[in-house]
Amino acid sequence: KLPSIVDTVIVSAFAGAFSIAVTYPLHIIHACYVKNISFQTFMARNGFFRGVRPLALSQIPAVTVELIGYNIMRDMFPDSEKNFATLLTMSIIAKMTGESFAHPLKLVSKKIAFSGGSGMRSTAATIIQKNGPMGLFKGVQYRYMKAFISVIAAKLAAAKLSPD
Repeated sequence: KLPSIVDTVIVSAFAGAFSIAVTYPLHIIHACYVKNISFQTFMARNGFFRGVRPLALSQIPAVTVELIGYNIMRDMFPDSEKNFATLLTMSIIAKMTGESFAHPLKLVSKKIAFSGGSGMRSTAATIIQKNGPMGLFKGVQYRYMKAFISVIAAKLAAAKLSPD
């Protein structure tokens, strides 16, 4: 028996959140390097795992919207129209939509980690107060570019490895 969409969403969201928690130190080290901040300075100001909670929680809307959106779109098309290009387009749309829902939490995570935000709600409120509600989507276009490239790479690799 195949797992239900609910089972898949729960397992995928948990796996994504776990993966973020495990790799978060690498994320912080990379961000310090990019921002030209010494690791010691970052640790003195912020602490190592500040911002990990909203980043891990961002997996819930990202995975939920992506998987459910993809399944809804896939079910709308008859099997005869489900070619590689159609499925690729559905995957890209689903991934970008998931990123749209997850981006505010990812942005809040960055603000907590690097700008000294105190908590998720207060950091989100500060962003909205300074930039309006659309401030929560600042930089989302870069997530779209990353999503576009990663989906294409994954689908091409899957097609190449598929025995069909």
